Amino acid sequence: MRVELAGPEPSGPRAKLTFKWQGEGTGQKSKMICVLVGKDEQLVPRGEQRSVEIRANATVLQRIVIDGRPHLISIPSGAKIWLNDNPCFFYELSGPNTDAWFVDRSRAYCAPAGKACRPGFVRAAPPRPVTDELCGSTEEEIRRCVEEGEVRLASGKESRRTPAPDLDAAIPVATLADGPLRLAPRSCGFAMLDSGKQEVALVIGVGETWSLTVDADHRVSGVLLPR
Repeated sequence: MRVELAGPEPSGPRAKLTFKWQGEGTGQKSKMICVLVGKDEQLVPRGEQRSVEIRANATVLQRIVIDGRPHLISIPSGAKIWLNDNPCFFYELSGPNTDAWFVDRSRAYCAPAGKACRPGFVRAAPPRPVTDELCGSTEEEIRRCVEEGEVRLASGKESRRTPAPDLDAAIPVATLADGPLRLAPRSCGFAMLDSGKQEVALVIGVGETWSLTVDADHRVSGVLLPR
């Protein structure tokens, strides 16, 4: 498995990516992970944990390519990013706000028993902890509601906000031209955006708002908008 990332600029903000991949789940096994950070390449045996410094930015979304698939993710300075096995989707890439069960109280709340989440929030998805630090026992009911993220095109309309379409298929980039889409982090895979030439995984965090741009070569980039 090959992982490609941007290295930190000299004296620039940086974060840490920690990875340990066993080659389990639905993906094919590989004896080594090839990690390319800028021009620095290293081969890491399967099952061995390593950490590397990577580029961070307070606003610009970072691009990480895993097994040929590009991912966009917000990586603020000092963040800890993880790449691990996922039995559902071959691998899991996670950042500061991508795990709905561990985001801070500004992005989550407890719904009353038996009540739906208020608009703009969704139930945190399984797998769930036995006891939620915010809402207590999850045995009878998941009460944690987390804020949906939002993805928009910088050149798209702003007036209409709709839930994302069927996420089992990639979202055509033209869909975003009609207005922002609401997305929540997923426990199995990612929402995928079809730029016309490639599919880009959107590793969006709880409550994040992204503004995306597609250039003439159909390359997707973006920024994190302030809350």
